[in-house]
Amino acid sequence: MQWYGLAASAAVLLAVGQQPSVAAVTPKISKVTFTTTGGTFGATVTGLHFGTAPAGVPCSPCSIAEFTLTDLPHITSAVSYGISAWSDTAVTLTNITAPAADGVDIVLKNDTLKNYATWGGNFPGKAKNPKIKTVTFSGSGATLKITITGTGFGAAPAGVPGTLDIPYLNFLDWNVTKPGQFNVPWGAGWAAQGLSDTVTLNYASWTNTQIVINGFGGAYGSNGLTVAANDPYVIWLWQPPGTNPGSTGPQTAKGGRIK
Repeated sequence: MQWYGLAASAAVLLAVGQQPSVAAVTPKISKVTFTTTGGTFGATVTGLHFGTAPAGVPCSPCSIAEFTLTDLPHITSAVSYGISAWSDTAVTLTNITAPAADGVDIVLKNDTLKNYATWGGNFPGKAKNPKIKTVTFSGSGATLKITITGTGFGAAPAGVPGTLDIPYLNFLDWNVTKPGQFNVPWGAGWAAQGLSDTVTLNYASWTNTQIVINGFGGAYGSNGLTVAANDPYVIWLWQPPGTNPGSTGPQTAKGGRIK
């Protein structure tokens, strides 16, 4: 399985004789607006510093390294979509063939900046899915504390509290300052649909409205499997117990940047 995929002004930095850094100028997805036409979706992704259109855009269907759209219940089978326009502040998606209400994440790469923007949520639909309202971080490295608040998280799965893989939550990190093997994100805390990882999450607590993670275990720190401030991240979350844990049932996603 392959993973692909800033907010000071570069002009201001250059004007004072400084070079923009990856930390100062990074891609950011501010909003994703969906439309529904027949049995497919369209979307407008807006934000900052997306860069120029990659080679191959416009395309339909698309398969480019600079942009991916992942439907959570269909992680191992690609969802078809088109890109009709790409500018530094907006990307227009067409003909997205995905079920209503599914959890979805978007990962966009600015090749010039060698950095990513991430977003997560749900397609339009009537299903009652979990909702992640906020994700906050404190500490750093192996003891990074992640607090996820929202609704519909369900009761604590077996093993909480504890350090282990739980098939209802995955934390994906793109470490752009110290990229690991193949410069792809590592995932922690998820082992459904035949996919697994060697980094575990230290779950302190799990309630219907809050999940607290106190850092990482397993192979964290080896082979570039580390997390750093300003890294883009995505969280995939299923509501326990689901069916075929971690692959079907109510689910959602959330993306952003570690602060």
